[in-house]
Amino acid sequence: MAALAVQTHAEVTGKTLDYSPASLQEVEQTLDGFARGGLTSKTNPNTVLMLGAYLGEVIVRNTGAKWVYVKDLPNGFAGAPPNYLVVQMPGGSAVNPLGKVAKRLDEGEGDSIVFFYKVITSDAINEATQQK
Repeated sequence: MAALAVQTHAEVTGKTLDYSPASLQEVEQTLDGFARGGLTSKTNPNTVLMLGAYLGEVIVRNTGAKWVYVKDLPNGFAGAPPNYLVVQMPGGSAVNPLGKVAKRLDEGEGDSIVFFYKVITSDAINEATQQK
């Protein structure tokens, strides 16, 4: 699904996403455009799915995190069904990239995915250091 986001984004914007943390700024701009056009997570769930998968892949590829089903987490994930995919960080905590993209689309730039990435990667480093 993330690869489809990369392909679709290139077709629509002419810009290539490369799975780098810096590419999330391009995703922010895309989400801004969608929001200005009146799109929401409810009216455009496929956008949330694709860009949420892309955000998750950026996290996975750059932090050593992994995709897991909620049912496979020791404590589950509040509000998510058992067969829902989330990203488990190296220290064991889990994040919901699809939910984050939905919130960003619906609530605006105050829910920045760039800031989200910075926070969770900082937290992951702190968790890994504390476990040593």
